[in-house]
Amino acid sequence: MLPTLLYRSSVINSLQVSRHDEELLAFFYCDFRNERSTHSAEVMRSILSQLLRQLRGGGVHLGSRLYDLIKEKERDDATLNNAEELAKFACNIVGLLSLKPLVIVDALDECKDVKKLLQALLVIKSRVRLFVTSRPLFVVQDYLDGLPSVSLDRTASGLLSDIQLHVSRELDARQRFRSFDKDFKPEIVFVLSTKGGGTFRWVQCSIDMLLRCVIMKEVRNTLNNLPEGLNETYERILIGIDTDVWKSQFVKRALLWLVAAPRPLYLDELVEGVLINFSSRTLDSDFGPMHSYILLEACGSLVTYVERTGLITLSHFSVQQYLLNHTALSQYRINWQSTQLHLARSCLCYIS
Repeated sequence: MLPTLLYRSSVINSLQVSRHDEELLAFFYCDFRNERSTHSAEVMRSILSQLLRQLRGGGVHLGSRLYDLIKEKERDDATLNNAEELAKFACNIVGLLSLKPLVIVDALDECKDVKKLLQALLVIKSRVRLFVTSRPLFVVQDYLDGLPSVSLDRTASGLLSDIQLHVSRELDARQRFRSFDKDFKPEIVFVLSTKGGGTFRWVQCSIDMLLRCVIMKEVRNTLNNLPEGLNETYERILIGIDTDVWKSQFVKRALLWLVAAPRPLYLDELVEGVLINFSSRTLDSDFGPMHSYILLEACGSLVTYVERTGLITLSHFSVQQYLLNHTALSQYRINWQSTQLHLARSCLCYIS
């Protein structure tokens, strides 16, 4: 969701620029694509580490403080895996500072144990300048009730021009769209900018649907029958995949890896994961696409591929949430625990 990202980035950049020269900054981004970054203890360990690192650079003697943490670790490793305990230790460190540090947690809602993270942040909130970004989840609103907040929903009217500009640029940039009648392009801009409800993710998926059309009648029919929201959009994408029995089989296996892998995967890794045959304990070329680009094409708007790095990920957090919690298509519904076991079994099969 491009505008949300831009607004968040703008606010975070403004906070960084406006802070006092002596004010320390600790920043963490909860990224669903990186499993480790979605745990509350990891968030607090990182914040604590950043504060300690900057304090050390400022000539502050940390001997006794670090000794306390080392003793806690020797007595019980649980301290380093408990976000709230780490937050209490962070408060002790903050006590050494003349100014409150600025602590930023971006995409808090992508944390798997968000309640524990919220509890930890409440421990430190009075000792730091705290800024978090999140979707308006009930649990977040409940824990942070009474604290100053800004809703991007209030800026929805201002998103219309941004969406219109984005769609217009897409129509000009894509070769297939350039041949459209000049009177038809404004119609596309109008439909996508008014029906999407200010959701860039929905708009981009809709553009991808139009790109797959092969005749103008299909384009018009698709434009007039676009899905209402993201869940319906993803459902329509999967229904389209499911019409091809061979394609659907390797896409299902690919989605398992993309949802549950502990880190972003290289495209070549994903292709190999799809090819694993438990029966023969081999990479079976009959199991998957003949070329990696076929896998990318089959997954379509559900994935993002960065050619420069070779990494492939789910295109958005909402895709993961849909597959785990919301899909009405049972054949694509993903159970987190069983998928973890599937990936572990696949890895053992691969190395055996």
